[in-house]
Amino acid sequence: WSSDVCSSDLRYNAMSMRDEFVHLLGEDPALNEGALLYKLSPGSAADLHYSQSLRQADVSGALARRQVVRDYLGPRLRRCKLFVLTLGMAECWYDEKAGRYLNNTPGPRVLAAFGDRLSVRLTRFEEHLGALEALYATLQRLHGDDFRIVITVSPVPLERSLLGRDVVLVNTYSKSMLRAVAEEFAAFRPNVDYFPSFEFVSFAAPADAWEWDHRHVRPALRSEEHTSELQSPCNLVCRLLLEKK
Repeated sequence: WSSDVCSSDLRYNAMSMRDEFVHLLGEDPALNEGALLYKLSPGSAADLHYSQSLRQADVSGALARRQVVRDYLGPRLRRCKLFVLTLGMAECWYDEKAGRYLNNTPGPRVLAAFGDRLSVRLTRFEEHLGALEALYATLQRLHGDDFRIVITVSPVPLERSLLGRDVVLVNTYSKSMLRAVAEEFAAFRPNVDYFPSFEFVSFAAPADAWEWDHRHVRPALRSEEHTSELQSPCNLVCRLLLEKK
């Protein structure tokens, strides 16, 4: 189960990142007790603190899976001193009863059973910045100032908006807002650096940057064949950290 969830534990908004850090430390009683877990049938529950792509389990199995992940990743979080955080989405689902954001989009069965408490929101600058500041405070409590964060913004756009708005407008707002959040978060913290993955892809030649759908980044862009004066993305992160020592 640990490998099952860890391979699916991608975080799509800063609020969910913050919640997962606290959860892995065993300090989120609500998640420990089943927040964002939706019972669909006696043998099936959707865990939207993680993803509906996980193997099906009942409520008790899903809670046990969360415990396995805490046991597996919690000690690693306590030892880790370098964190790479990628801001991805501004259009996020919210659970009114739980008072928190889901990590992923609920499927049709969840919406049919729990749609009265779920809504999609276009999130704001203050929400993401506040979540990152809370995450930073959690790491400070663990490590003092002896840790580093590299923050990035995903260049991958939404395919469609669930708010009924023009997806181009939503994507423009989303990436602009999240880029500003990253800048503000890094601006006054000497152990936080911004890595320009968004710019690296957005300002590359489109034929080199994107797959046919213009949503997914071509693997070749991450290779040594497509380097700028700053070299490849991985080398840039290493250089950035070494220069700050």
